[in-house]
Amino acid sequence: MAFAVADADGRDVGFDDERGYGAGVIRASRSARGRKVRSRVLLPAWLRTSGNAPHRRFARAERPCHPASVSTSADFEAAQARVKTLTSTPSPDELLELYALFKQSTKGDVTGSRPGMLDFKGRAKFDAWEKKKGLARDAAQKAYVELVAKLEARYGKA
Repeated sequence: MAFAVADADGRDVGFDDERGYGAGVIRASRSARGRKVRSRVLLPAWLRTSGNAPHRRFARAERPCHPASVSTSADFEAAQARVKTLTSTPSPDELLELYALFKQSTKGDVTGSRPGMLDFKGRAKFDAWEKKKGLARDAAQKAYVELVAKLEARYGKA
């Protein structure tokens, strides 16, 4: 028998086997016919409890592989906080540009199909994101930071 495991916010994040095999992860996906399918994957107890593997071979490296991308990421996160402190709302074109750069930075290239013709807002967002297709993650983050700086100069900070 499996027991549900919830995180601190109360969301269901997996299950715990009473035999002590550790926590599992419930993955949701779609079958070939479009039905929702849930599969359970058991994780070993050492991975569930410690977060790091006890053996050196499995442990993650503590230092970043690309130091330049770390500063870009930190600047990107700071820009996300700064854009929320603008004194007035930017124009719709600037908001679409912010959205497209944010999505390209976090999710990568656009996926899925274009929204229907009556979903004007969704289509505009999809089209803006699609224009950024092929842009590298670091370049998108850098462009986002530069756009936020330009918007701060134009609209001011709170």
